[in-house]
Amino acid sequence: MTRLNLIKVIKLGRRSYLSTLVLQKWFQQHHLEVQDSNHVLILVEHNPVYTAGYREEISREEKERLIECGAEFIHSDRGGLTTFHGPGQLVAYPILHLEKLSPRLTLRNYVSLLENTAIHTCRMLGIPAQLSTDSVAHTGAWVNDRKICAIGDSEFFSNK
Repeated sequence: MTRLNLIKVIKLGRRSYLSTLVLQKWFQQHHLEVQDSNHVLILVEHNPVYTAGYREEISREEKERLIECGAEFIHSDRGGLTTFHGPGQLVAYPILHLEKLSPRLTLRNYVSLLENTAIHTCRMLGIPAQLSTDSVAHTGAWVNDRKICAIGDSEFFSNK
């Protein structure tokens, strides 16, 4: 019998970045420990927060300036530059095992699927989104030179 690879959607509403991160880590660990665990998509709207990627150096003064704007500041385990998340933004955290989802789906193909889904969704809403014309390294969906959808990663794992 063929088992469908379903994705369980969890709608959190508005929540802090750190409480959502704890939940993500729990699902990642569960995914590793339980062979038949479902894929998960966490949807959340964060309280105001700036997250900095692990490669970025932020001065104490800059952190204080951002915090004075009324947001938390958190160093995260993802790459990329400092990013603001806040009310009105939908953030999606997929927790998937790509090989189980589709054995031939590479990470690059997966990111490309996410980009095209974001672009298609924007266009359905009348927003002329497209891929970056600057560089293949600029992932996400763009309108002119402004990013409307960021795509990032923090951790990949395998059960091999």
